[in-house]
Amino acid sequence: MKRSNRPNCTHRSIAESGFSPALLAHVLFNELGIDPRTPIKVAFSGGLDSQALLHALTCLTEQYALAVTAVYVDHGLQPDTRAWAERCRRTVLGYGIPFVHKPVQVRRQPRESLEAAARTARYACLREAMDPGDLLLTGHHQNDQAETLLLMLLRGSGVPGLAAMAPVTRFGQGRLARPLLGFSRRQLHAYARSTSLQWIEDTSNADRQFARNFLRHDVLPQLQSYWPGAAEVIARSAEHCREALSLLDEVAAADLAACRSDYRGVVAYGTETLSAGCVRDLGAARARNVLRYWIRHNGFGMPPSRRLERIMADLVAPEAPSGDAVVRWTGTELRRYRDHLFLMSPCPRPGVDEQMTWDLAGGPLAAPSAGLRLIARQGPGGIDIRRLDPARVTIGWRQGGESCALPGRSHHHRLKKLFQAHGVPPWERARLPLLYAGERLVGVAGLWVFAPFAAGPGARGVNVAVEAMAPLATTG
Repeated sequence: MKRSNRPNCTHRSIAESGFSPALLAHVLFNELGIDPRTPIKVAFSGGLDSQALLHALTCLTEQYALAVTAVYVDHGLQPDTRAWAERCRRTVLGYGIPFVHKPVQVRRQPRESLEAAARTARYACLREAMDPGDLLLTGHHQNDQAETLLLMLLRGSGVPGLAAMAPVTRFGQGRLARPLLGFSRRQLHAYARSTSLQWIEDTSNADRQFARNFLRHDVLPQLQSYWPGAAEVIARSAEHCREALSLLDEVAAADLAACRSDYRGVVAYGTETLSAGCVRDLGAARARNVLRYWIRHNGFGMPPSRRLERIMADLVAPEAPSGDAVVRWTGTELRRYRDHLFLMSPCPRPGVDEQMTWDLAGGPLAAPSAGLRLIARQGPGGIDIRRLDPARVTIGWRQGGESCALPGRSHHHRLKKLFQAHGVPPWERARLPLLYAGERLVGVAGLWVFAPFAAGPGARGVNVAVEAMAPLATTG
């Protein structure tokens, strides 16, 4: 695609701004170790920061044969967003770069700020736009880093929070990089002026009801009036915290490997389970460290300090209940059953009266209310389809009081007792599908087939497995 509006990359005042395409190339390819062949997506809002980033990156496309796409996330929270999207489209296409417009709906969770909800929606949208191996670039700069550290400090965050924004991190199917963290807002502004860039001023950025805006407009300027290099020094502290975090992570990784439990469940959670006893034996400080590491590296949000203390008291402590105990925070559940700790998204729970009909020969069956998919495969053992109509198997869920007979046994067992003996956690008992032929219980998906429906020794039948419909944790 030819450029119709080649950017001004050689103006004499660019070098004086403190930021330039050459410096961006040095950060990307030398400091961050990015391979120039990596497909790049730029989070482009049309504001000063992303304008400077995209312009400088465009100046490098021919020299390094870069494949660049600009992604505009439209929150729809301002009346001018449609006009802003069109301005961004014209700018990007003028550079000869593909432009992707991604509208999103911002949904606030209980007690969640609009600022946080918009950020969550934005990053979810950008994550979906990533192809395997992509690199996402954002325009976060030194002042943003200083603001982030101050926010984390005022929230009482630990070292992971005070490490603020990492220069490179895993993100969706690829990575996210922030190559402007070493450049100040003043330097980017000088670059934009020297190259005659026209950027969008989002009026919401002046609204002091948002904590970051209050820090940006009222707190940091006061600090810089006394300490002119305040933003740079604060951002440097974030670097020191990242170094400390890397050492803590080394310890946590070793502790995590040592504390993995031997739980093998019916439903895969996408995260390893941990031994509560092993975590407890690490001592309080290392236990908290390994829990934070486990949560963070499986893509879940960090629990507030009070929630972490509840995890220690209700799930890890020796007097903690060994049954179904749980601590919840936004989008996350940490559960204990016996000695095992489970980390997951909120566990789906179907209604006890919900029923579905399944043809065992008709392919997989989705059970959205349980968050599961049922798959029927022919093989040794399983259901003897001669003993039922395979097109009229009913799927239901446990209501309590069910009894069944295991093959080869003359007496019936309470399903509850079988679950307990097999070590099935209580929350799974309510979500594992039960298979019925009429009113008779055929089996539990992924676990048992009951008499008289079980295929005999050496015979082939239909085995029903369950799998999660989507990963229960999202990395990022």
